[in-house]
Amino acid sequence: MPGARGTGRILIFRQDVMTSLQGHLLIAAPQLPDGNFYRSVVLIIQHSDEGASGLILNRPSEVNLQDIWSQVADSQLDRDANINIGGPVEGPLMALHDRADVSPTEVLPGVYLSIERDQLDELVGCGDGHVKFFSGYSGWGAGQLEMELEVGGWLTAIASPQHVFEDPESLWQSVCEQVGQGILFDNLGSLRIPDDPSHN
Repeated sequence: MPGARGTGRILIFRQDVMTSLQGHLLIAAPQLPDGNFYRSVVLIIQHSDEGASGLILNRPSEVNLQDIWSQVADSQLDRDANINIGGPVEGPLMALHDRADVSPTEVLPGVYLSIERDQLDELVGCGDGHVKFFSGYSGWGAGQLEMELEVGGWLTAIASPQHVFEDPESLWQSVCEQVGQGILFDNLGSLRIPDDPSHN
């Protein structure tokens, strides 16, 4: 099964290795045909031989958290936040956040996933830290994601907390630029690249 080998910022896929992409970003290539993922940046939450799942980081919706919360809980909340569309697959309310005391499920260093009701209660009732709430998720069956990567549907990069919590409107563009710079540096090795292109 195809896999991935880490090379700094960029991952190179090989036929003979299967490496989990948990904690990495999928960046939709411009030619990706699936409209659900147009210019999307997906954080991979889980990846194994059985498949993969993730959350789209740059699909904010107009649905307010208060509207969703009234359907899943009896309590009211004061937090003013919109729900993000994590993907086309229906799923429970989820949250990505930076509070290790709320959830032991660490997706990448400094970013945690919460699905359990008591954890979500804690997050909606506290204004401290970074948190994003999601409805729905992105899912791939066994071998499906690897196939999409092979045909060039996605670029990949190592994720950071900044990617998870930054402005979603500029995320795709900024991550594409970072990936492009990573490829350039990988190919040029130790050669110095001047800040001013006219000095090349």
